[in-house]
Amino acid sequence: MYEVDATMADDEFIDMWNAAGQFLQSCAKEVTLRWLRADPLPPYLEHMSFTIGNQIFHIRVEDVEQEVQGPGSLDGFRRLTDNTGGVPCVLWMEREDDQWLPVDAGWGLRNAFDNEVVNPVELVTDKDIEITDWEVHDLGVGIAKQYLEERGIKVTERIWWDPEITPALWFEGEESLEWVIVDATRYPNDPPPVDEDRLQRHIESFGKMGRPHGHHIGVAVASMEEQFDPENYPVSPIYRGHGVYPKVVMSKSLTERFAH
Repeated sequence: MYEVDATMADDEFIDMWNAAGQFLQSCAKEVTLRWLRADPLPPYLEHMSFTIGNQIFHIRVEDVEQEVQGPGSLDGFRRLTDNTGGVPCVLWMEREDDQWLPVDAGWGLRNAFDNEVVNPVELVTDKDIEITDWEVHDLGVGIAKQYLEERGIKVTERIWWDPEITPALWFEGEESLEWVIVDATRYPNDPPPVDEDRLQRHIESFGKMGRPHGHHIGVAVASMEEQFDPENYPVSPIYRGHGVYPKVVMSKSLTERFAH
């Protein structure tokens, strides 16, 4: 189980984060900006993420005066962008009176590692980009979350991107918070089955904290162009920004709950 910074962000950072998100949304007047991560909750590999066209943009929000320190680290941020192929951006903010404003013009973004100005619109192309394994996992977690919510489960927390951070989902159970390990893969693979040994290790570990109720969801995702006939048709790649078909398999503990 990979450990990352889970410290809650303080109120000053939240104010800066809110202003940054509102500013970026205001920049997207002639393009479709789709938020992937738009909450200031741990774990903090990035502070926010969005897509435009075929590109992912991961953002760290920073105080140019360094008086307000945001959560997370550059090492974790680099690990994220290396594994998703997303553009690593920093949005420098400054406080003027009671307002947080971007330091730079335009979208206010710079590359977090070489300080070059980033204009998201200029980086978008017509090229189809096949999604990475981390994107497959993140899709799988989002699908599992939706699957639970459609069945009346109130999900309280989801983990973004990193397949090594488990569990990936938490929800309100009858007695306490319960959790879900999510494993995702691409078609033609079947949804990953539950690893009973790993599940039991998590049950024992979280049981010590009063959270012994755990589950597993396996998700396989396929391209919308998929023929579902791998013997006679090549498997269609999954491209960023294109739709997918999911196949979901739940552990016995969830299957029995929904059967009632």
